[in-house]
Amino acid sequence: MLRIIRSIRIRMKYLDIGIMSCFIILSIIGVVMIYSASMVAASRGSLTNGVPVEANFFMKRQYIFVILGFILLLIISMYFNINALKNSNMQKLIVLGTIALLFLTLIVGKEINGSKNWINLGLFSIQTSEFLKLVAIFYLAFILDKLLTNRRSYQLKNLVPPLSILGLGLVLVLIQGDLGGTLLTLAIIASILIYSDIKNKIKLQIFINLGGISGLIPLTGVTLPLLSYGCSSMLSISIALGSMLAVIRQIKKEKFI
Repeated sequence: MLRIIRSIRIRMKYLDIGIMSCFIILSIIGVVMIYSASMVAASRGSLTNGVPVEANFFMKRQYIFVILGFILLLIISMYFNINALKNSNMQKLIVLGTIALLFLTLIVGKEINGSKNWINLGLFSIQTSEFLKLVAIFYLAFILDKLLTNRRSYQLKNLVPPLSILGLGLVLVLIQGDLGGTLLTLAIIASILIYSDIKNKIKLQIFINLGGISGLIPLTGVTLPLLSYGCSSMLSISIALGSMLAVIRQIKKEKFI
């Protein structure tokens, strides 16, 4: 038991307290905002198919999501070996698993507000499109790092296969009716390409800027991380921040060794 406690203390020593504090503060603000925005609608049943519930119904659920998210963040940040993402088999498992989950959502998913991108797990539902954003970051980072290691030039033609796979995911999300999620994931992919060393990045940047200004690429609102209601959003941002903290922990650990 003492060894476990000592191991936890050592691992926590390398964590970024600032980021963890921001997570906690923003999550608390989010819970308060959700209660303020939903208490009247919850009492009237406006958000629960006409069935009145307690005024703090959504607030209590968000508290549970925050706790689960924080536990997930701690586990990933303290125990996840970030080098595992350099493994091609791990990347294949993550990407193919996410694509399979998106396909499954089209078959058994439930429709909410015109979008069939939710899977009902009983106590709560998950929005599968949220996880494609994380996959896009992990997978593209892996591919770009691989190209650099092999001393190959950063050209768009070398990225056609991985971009095609991510493109399939985007199409599935779009078919589900989640235009906001599709555009946000596309923006993440484009940003990674633009700010990497890839050739032709200026063309990509011009296309995105012109698309947004002209309306060819509609700009839609998305959930606010840690502030908006939902389990999927909370879990995805917890995984993202936990992975970032794991990277920071690894860097600090190597620096002190």
